[in-house]
Amino acid sequence: MLDSSEEPVEFGNGWYLRGDVGYVNYGHMRDVVFGPPGTVALTGEQVKSTVSFGGGIGYQFAPMLRADVTIDHRLGASFSGVRPDPVFTIRDIADFESTTYLLNGYVDLGTWSGVTPYVGGGVGVASNRLTNISREVTDGTTFVSHVDLPRYTATNFAWALMAGVAADLGSGFKVDIGYRYMHLGDAHSRLDGIQAGIRTKDVNAHEFRIGTRYMIE
Repeated sequence: MLDSSEEPVEFGNGWYLRGDVGYVNYGHMRDVVFGPPGTVALTGEQVKSTVSFGGGIGYQFAPMLRADVTIDHRLGASFSGVRPDPVFTIRDIADFESTTYLLNGYVDLGTWSGVTPYVGGGVGVASNRLTNISREVTDGTTFVSHVDLPRYTATNFAWALMAGVAADLGSGFKVDIGYRYMHLGDAHSRLDGIQAGIRTKDVNAHEFRIGTRYMIE
């Protein structure tokens, strides 16, 4: 028989949903030699900033401890560099985008007037893609040739460190404002056996994000 003194289990208690948007500023994306013999690495590499969006589901295990799983996508950012050559000016251009799948843990550092600072870390996988890859060759100011290079998606181990504050809005909602450092691994084009490729090492990003969390009651 059911003991009427037993407390009912609240299935939703502790679970939350989250959604985030962010500004992404990539660190220096260093190109390395990638191609047939005689290939040289790019110089003067540049990558533009971009935006990200994502979401996830998490659980509050204790007042100071929670975890979530998240998926975030960073929109294509323009990447370019110059390949040294004694005669021609060779410029490689591509769009870099990345999707991460992370398991994150956080420590909430206490709450004051509804505001909770936190620190956290995450590990997971990054899918990094170079798309719209092309190579432009000029002789001084005269156009010589244009070559499209094959795209490629590289899968890497990724990790993150984050810190921020969350403010209680009531009705189960919180606004979350934070900073996240992301290490995304490598990204490279597909080699075709003839053309020199692009390969960037140790891609990292500084992300400033704002989002909402909703506690499922």
